[in-house]
Amino acid sequence: MALNQIWKQQLTLVTYGNEYLHQNLSFSQWRQHHIFDQHSFQFRDLISQHLLAQHFQVWLEALKKQGTTQISLHLSTILNEEQNP
Repeated sequence: MALNQIWKQQLTLVTYGNEYLHQNLSFSQWRQHHIFDQHSFQFRDLISQHLLAQHFQVWLEALKKQGTTQISLHLSTILNEEQNP
């Protein structure tokens, strides 16, 4: 079963994002990765839906400033049921 493009982008973002958060990798190494040219993300607050960032670099830099050390993917049903993943 092949991954669709959105899943590929999300998986790539989490993988590269964790590398950035752990090792402070330069965005120049992966900003031009072809997977990010196919779809755009909007990073929103789960509850208020307030727009947090429109670009992954802005979002990851904000997370790093807040002390975030890891990001992960979870099924939306877990979030809808307000379970802490």
